Amino acid sequence: MLWMSATDLGRRHGTPLEGSADDWWAGIEAVHQFLAGHAAEWWVAEAPDDETLLGYARSIERGGLFELTELFVRPGSQSQGLGRQLIERTFPAARGEVRSIIATTDVRATARYYAAGTTARFPYFTLTGTPRADAAGGGVTVEAIETDPAALSVVTDIERAVLGSVARH
Repeated sequence: MLWMSATDLGRRHGTPLEGSADDWWAGIEAVHQFLAGHAAEWWVAEAPDDETLLGYARSIERGGLFELTELFVRPGSQSQGLGRQLIERTFPAARGEVRSIIATTDVRATARYYAAGTTARFPYFTLTGTPRADAAGGGVTVEAIETDPAALSVVTDIERAVLGSVARH
């Protein structure tokens, strides 16, 4: 269902995804395993007649930061109120000291996020390319982080530095 939603968005934006769902999953599986293991809320929507998965949404909460990490609705079931219901359950308005959604530029989804009481703070760009060892340049290093508590603490500190002032406005 996630692959269907992502490829549908790519087609509508003129940026179709290449490869297969299996190829894509191989590169993103670890992220989704982490999110599944740390979910604050995780809701699914099924068709009442045959239990077909129509959509899902998930959020995480760490140190006062409450983030909607995913919201996907199957093409053909979009723009019918399902996304609103999933957000209400997964990202309730009264929860979180700092609330964050790292979102798509899809107009329909963005409208749904605004209706949920969010405000755009940063533009969203997609960068693609093959990483190179010297890509950072200028003495900056790029390092992969693990999911251990020390690494997550660094990420939380960065998020607080970036998003902390947003919460006070």
